[in-house]
Order: sequence, then structure tokens, then C-alpha cells
Amino acid sequence: MKLRHTLRFHVLLQLFLFLIFAFAEGNTANPVLSGFILADPFPYSQQELLHASGLEINKPFRLRSLSLVSGKLEEFLYNNGYLYARIDSVQMKFSPDSARVKLQFYGAAGKRFYFGDVHIQSDSLALERYTGQLPEISKRPYSAQIVNQIVESFLELAATEGFPFAKVEIKKQKFYQKDKTNFIDIYLNIAENERVFLKGIFISGNTYTRDKVILREMPLGKGDVWSNRFIKEIQQRLLRLSIFKQVKLPEILRVAPDSISLKLRVEEGNASTFDGVVGYVPGSGAGSQAEGYFTGLVDISFKNLFGSGRKFIAHWKKPDRLSEEFKVRYSEPWILGYPLNAGLHLERT
Repeated sequence: MKLRHTLRFHVLLQLFLFLIFAFAEGNTANPVLSGFILADPFPYSQQELLHASGLEINKPFRLRSLSLVSGKLEEFLYNNGYLYARIDSVQMKFSPDSARVKLQFYGAAGKRFYFGDVHIQSDSLALERYTGQLPEISKRPYSAQIVNQIVESFLELAATEGFPFAKVEIKKQKFYQKDKTNFIDIYLNIAENERVFLKGIFISGNTYTRDKVILREMPLGKGDVWSNRFIKEIQQRLLRLSIFKQVKLPEILRVAPDSISLKLRVEEGNASTFDGVVGYVPGSGAGSQAEGYFTGLVDISFKNLFGSGRKFIAHWKKPDRLSEEFKVRYSEPWILGYPLNAGLHLERT
């Protein structure tokens, strides 16, 4: 902690002096980075650390981001096993006109640590379920990012198996040396808590569509074990009906230690369309030409007939006296409570 305070002091002091000089000269533009120098030995090349810092040679450098750059370098080293890496100070060397600057970094990487064993303890699910999620990390450089990814994968697995409120605790980390190599064993404690069941579904935004049209599309019902994989599945199923403009991801409401309710909000789209133009052509001459006739094009579409999810489409086209095209289609998405699609199609040409 003291080293980090020292770094901030050095950075702020140099930045303060530069700003005084820059304002005195009337030049407040960001200088161009002309050099990136590692004054002390690091286990990576200057080019690798330059890339990790996010800086580019011959590009403008924002002086206020100097502490951020140092933090990026330390984070890069931490996530590659150097847990005691530090940047002690940064020296800025400006050109005479202050238009260009070189950065010189002082610090040390320290010892490198590698992953040892991962020990898991869980309340409900079998350990094999979790160990099957583990990546091959043995003897790889230790990384806090990888540990976080493991924790996230365990939480996702538990939520998929009906434990959306599970918690993963890093109980301890054991540091040791073997064959002159530093290792870290991780001990994880997983508390799945109680298995969660669905108690109810609250729907809003459906001013026209009936609730049962939405509920029958749910991949689960009241009393079923909840799984987080249903969240996106519910959204996709409802959007597939083509009657909603937007379906928000369901919101989970915890109503008891072992029960949740879903809050589902939809926005209905324009499920009915009418396009058409009709004209009348007066008769002329004698015989069959004596009577006039209608001509035109009409398309009617109901994708959510009476809010039931049924579809009705009608098409009529008559370009001249002798030609006419007429089509009617009706679709029933559910029959006797089962998702069996049946339809009727009539056509005359």
C-alpha cells in the first residue's frame, strides 16, 4: 500500500510540474509518446508491456492517464502469476518544447506463482458436476481472472440446476513451494442453499393478447424447478410468435427461500395490417362488355386474431375483367392444449 502511495505521489508531482510549464508556455496539448523504457528488469519485453499498457508510440499521450497506465501494467503482471509485481515510480522525460515525452518505469515483478490444486466443497450438487466445469489450469500461471471465471461457471451451473441463489466463497488459498516452483492451492466452498421452484408469473404490457397465449409458451409452469436457462428461452419463444415488438428478459422476484415469481413485460407490435386499393371500371359496348367490374388489390393480415395467437390472411387481386386471384389462410397454433399447428388454405385463381 505504501508503494502505491509513493507511485501516486511521483506521478502527481511530475504532472503538476508539467502543467505549470505547459500553461506558462501556452501549450496545453497532449504530448506525443516517443519512448517506453523499462529501467528495471521485467520478465516481459518492452514491446509486450507497451501493448499491455494500451499505449502506442508516436501517438498522443494523456498525462492524466499515467496512474491508469501503471495500474494496467500491474494488473497484467498479476494475471500472469506475478502477485507481488509493482510499479514503484514513473519518470517523464520531455523534449525541449514539451511536445514529446518518454516514459521510464521503475519497479519489480517479484516471484511467479502457478496454479496447484482446486479443492471444492458443496452442499447439494455432486462434486463431479463442478469438477467437470474446471478448465485445465494445473501448473499454469496463477490468474485472478481465471479464478473469477471458475466461480462464474460454478454459479451458472448451480443456477441451471435450480439453485439461482447459490454462493461461492474462496475459503482460503494455500501458498507453497515444490521443486523451487511457487504454487497456490484454492479451496472453494459452494453453498447452493435451497432448490427454488416457480410460484407464479406476472405479465404486463399485453393490452390485446390474452394471458394464456403467453403462459402456454412458457417452458415451465407453476411448481416446476426453476432454471436460469429458461430466462433467454422464454424471451426467444415469445418473440418467435411475431406478435410482440419487444419482450424484456424476465425479472426474478424472490418470494420465499425456496420460491420465486417471474415478472414478464412485453410490448405488443402491430399484428394486424390492411393494404389495398379498389377501383371500378364502367362497362362499355354491348354483351359481356356492357357491365362494369371492380379491380384492385387487397391484402388483410391478422397475426393475433382476437388476441388468441391465431393467424388469418386474405389476399384478393383483380387486374382486369377476366383475371382474378383470391387466397385465404387460417392457422391454429394450439389444438386441445397441445402445440400442434393446424391450418386451412383456400385458393382460387
